[in-house]
Amino acid sequence: MVREYLWGTQYLDELVCLWVQKCYHMFVAHDANYNAIGLTDKTGNEVERYAYNPYGQVLVDQTSGRGDFDGDGDVDSADNTLLDNNKTQSPTEAQLLYDRDGDGDVDDAPV
Repeated sequence: MVREYLWGTQYLDELVCLWVQKCYHMFVAHDANYNAIGLTDKTGNEVERYAYNPYGQVLVDQTSGRGDFDGDGDVDSADNTLLDNNKTQSPTEAQLLYDRDGDGDVDDAPV
């Protein structure tokens, strides 16, 4: 999966936008501490919402409209090709843990 990132100038490591496979733009929403709290598409629809547990682990709310990545109004196999394969669903919570390298923890290791 090819990704490109756009970084802002207001804060250190301020992620503003990312492009997935050069066809899908996602914009990052931040809180007052510049924590990423969500992603929106180019029309402003919420794609994912992030929260953090007390230990700083990222939790992704999958009930906030995530899934229709190609924007055709439904969630189907075409959308699955744009999903990150390194996300794993928590069996006890309706949330996803973001694990970039698939080793079971949330970190900044390269994919």
